[in-house]
Amino acid sequence: MAKDNILFDIIKALFCDKDYIENLPKQSIISNYFMINRRLAINYPLQAQVFNNNKINEVDVIKFWADFLNNGKSYAPKWIYTPGVNKSQDKAQSKKKVTNAQIEKFAKYYNINKKDINTALDFFNEEMVAEILDFDKFINSVNNN
Repeated sequence: MAKDNILFDIIKALFCDKDYIENLPKQSIISNYFMINRRLAINYPLQAQVFNNNKINEVDVIKFWADFLNNGKSYAPKWIYTPGVNKSQDKAQSKKKVTNAQIEKFAKYYNINKKDINTALDFFNEEMVAEILDFDKFINSVNNN
């Protein structure tokens, strides 16, 4: 049985292997078209937006991308492989000096929504972090007694 055409195999072939693209079944192209166009919009937003028409022929668009992007190398550029939402949130969380749990406690105690606290953290980072950490120490001391 033939290997299923995986999205990133097709994207890599756009940059490296025109023959692979030419031999892809029409159904594979149609089923992956949206995600391919979305990935390519990272670096080519204007071209990708032109292809967001519902009545466009997906096979011809993918063949255009293969002609446009083929660089003759054996790899796709690094900008194709961006981190997902979870990795981005984990990275942002690791840069924070306060945890989400601390923010939630602070928000619940003072009856403030988390969005307002995050906005305050963006604009007044040092002061807000100090206030949340002081609050956390206070709550921990009250709970320990």
